[in-house]
Amino acid sequence: MGFASKLSINFAPKAALGGSVLTSPDSEFGTEPGTAAFRALNPGADAPAATPEATDAARDDGSTGWSLPLIGHLPLPRQLRVLLYAAAGGIVVTILALWQNASSSAVASAQTQIASDALMHSQRIGKAAPNSVQGNKDAFAQLQDSRAQLNNDLKILSEGGSFAGRRIPSSSSSMSRQLAVVKTKWQTSERAAGTIIATTPELLSFDKSIRTLDVISPELLALTDDLLTQKAARGGNPRELAAIGRLLMLTQRLSRSASEYLTSGGIRAETAFQLGKDTTAFRATVNGLLNGNEQLGLSALKDADLRLLLEQINAKFDTYQEVVSSFLLNLSKLTAAKAAEQSIYYENEELKTLLSKLQADYRSNQDSTDSWFWLMVAASLFTLGMAASISTVMLQDSRNRTRGADTRRQEAESQRVLSQAKGEDAKATNDQNQAAIWRLE
Repeated sequence: MGFASKLSINFAPKAALGGSVLTSPDSEFGTEPGTAAFRALNPGADAPAATPEATDAARDDGSTGWSLPLIGHLPLPRQLRVLLYAAAGGIVVTILALWQNASSSAVASAQTQIASDALMHSQRIGKAAPNSVQGNKDAFAQLQDSRAQLNNDLKILSEGGSFAGRRIPSSSSSMSRQLAVVKTKWQTSERAAGTIIATTPELLSFDKSIRTLDVISPELLALTDDLLTQKAARGGNPRELAAIGRLLMLTQRLSRSASEYLTSGGIRAETAFQLGKDTTAFRATVNGLLNGNEQLGLSALKDADLRLLLEQINAKFDTYQEVVSSFLLNLSKLTAAKAAEQSIYYENEELKTLLSKLQADYRSNQDSTDSWFWLMVAASLFTLGMAASISTVMLQDSRNRTRGADTRRQEAESQRVLSQAKGEDAKATNDQNQAAIWRLE
C-alpha cells in the first residue's frame, strides 16, 4: 500500500510549476489561442496569470478605448474594405468636383472676357461712327467689324455658343434679364450703324466731293476777283459790274459752305439748300455775262480778254457744279447717315454704362465660389478622413498582430517550462521507483 501511495503522489500534477500563459486577444488571424496548449498538457490546472508585459500591451491597445463610428463593431478586415471603398469613392467625387469646378471657372472667365470684348466694341463704334460719316475708309471697316462682333458677343452670352474654342452655355435667368436690357438699348445703335454702313459709297464719294470743292473754291474766288478788277478798270455799265460783284459774293459763300462741310463733317439741310441755290444763281449769272440774259438785264460781254477769263470761270464752275449736284442728289442718304451718327453718339454712353455693369457682374460671378467648389472641398476632407481611418485600422491591426506574436511566444515559453518540469518530475518518479525496487529486492 505504501508503494501505491508513493506512485500516486509522485505522478500527481504539480500546482506550482513557475510557468505562466497569456490569453491572446481576438485578431483577424483567428479566435484567441488562450491557454489551449497549456490545458492540453495539464488539464486539471487553472490558466496561469498574465505576465506584466502582456497586461501593458493590452492596456496600450487603441482598440480597447476607441473605435470607428458606424463600423467599429465590424471585424478589422471588413472595416478596412469599407474604408477603402469609401476612400475610392471620395477620390472619384473629388476628381469630378475638381474637373467641374475648373470647367465652371473657365466658363465664367470666358463670359467675363466676352462682356469685356462687347464693351470694347461699343466704345470702338462710338469713335468710328463720326469718322465714317466724314468718309474715313478705315472707320467703315472698324464700324462694320465692331457691329458684327458686338452682335455675336451678346448672342453668345444670351443663347450660348463657342468662344475661343470653348463651349459657353446660355446665361442664368438673372443675367438674361440684364442682357435683355442691354440688347434693347443696343438695337437702336445697331440700326444706326447699319444705316451708316449701307451709305458707305455715298459717304466715301461725299468726302472726295467736299475736298474737291475745297480745292476749286479758292481758284474760283481768285478768277472772279480778277474779272471784277479788270471790268472795273475798263469800265462797264452798272448791271454788269453788279453781276460780277454778285459772282464774287456767291463764290465766297460757296467757299464758306464747302468749308463748313469739310470742317464739321455735318450735312445740314439748310446749308445744302443754300449751296444748291447759290450754284444755280452762279450758273445763271455766268451764262448771262457770256450769252446775255434779258431777265437779269445783262448783255454778252464783248471784250475778248474778259470773255476768256469768264470762260475759265465757267469751266472751273462746271466741275464745281457737278460735284455739288452729286452729293445733293444723295442728300437724303447723307442726312440719314448723319442722323444715325448722332443717334449712336447719344445712345453710346448709356450702352457703355450697361455693358460696364454687365462686365462687373460677370467678373463678380467669376470671383465667387459655386457648389462644385464646396463639393470638392467636402470630398477632399472626406477622403482625408477615410485615409486617416485606414491608418487607424492598420495601426490597430499591427498592434493586434504584435500582441498575438507576444502571446504565442509566451505560450511557447510556458510550454517549454512545463515540459521541462514534467521531464524533471518523470525523472524523479523514475528514480524513486528504482529506489523502491532496489529496497524490495
